Amino acid sequence: MTTYFLSDCHLQAEKPDTAESFIRFWRGPARDASSIYVLGDLFNVWMGDDIQCEFTQLILKEIKTVASTVPCYFMPGNRDFLVGKQFAHDSGLALLGDYYVLTLNQRKYLLTHGDLLCSDDKPYQRYRKIVRHQWFQKLFLCLPQKKRIQIAHNMRQKSIAHQKKACKNTLQANSQTTQAICQRFGVEHIIYGHVHTPKIVQNGSVTEYILGDWHANGGMILKIDQEPELFHFN
Repeated sequence: MTTYFLSDCHLQAEKPDTAESFIRFWRGPARDASSIYVLGDLFNVWMGDDIQCEFTQLILKEIKTVASTVPCYFMPGNRDFLVGKQFAHDSGLALLGDYYVLTLNQRKYLLTHGDLLCSDDKPYQRYRKIVRHQWFQKLFLCLPQKKRIQIAHNMRQKSIAHQKKACKNTLQANSQTTQAICQRFGVEHIIYGHVHTPKIVQNGSVTEYILGDWHANGGMILKIDQEPELFHFN
């Protein structure tokens, strides 16, 4: 039996081809999986469980169909950290925290979205610390839906501008930070996304399995049967 890991799907109604590729995965290989882990940024934006549309409901229904027989897990990313209990109910996904240690074939893997590894991106880390605070989220979710959607749009535009100005290396995982976090959890294997550079790389004693983002032609998924393998699904 195979365990699948994917992230950074960035699903949105405006990009139906990406959604179709995603749905093909859940109607195909996902149904024969032993378990599935979605490591963040499932949707391009999620401003609260009370803001849904026909598109998001369709996606969650597809996932829940699989989750009724296959254990499926979700770790929020930087685009969808406001998911809550209703999201979990509608999708059938079990919610995970920022880090999760998984043992497969007697090997321990640390799972994380990946943004916490990008320690060189100081502005983002400051922003993250604020928006992930419990009180900030409670206050934000009290705002009217239209206001939240407007704020999300403005934040996205600022994020795009920041990415254009920032040094490319700043937006990648810091190798020393990655090693330190793995050491803290006592693991030598880490699986993450966020940085959109799919590959398997050796970082000292740590093996990094980096997931890819999704487009109209599908996305890069990690599967573990015996040994980990990155493959392109379309």
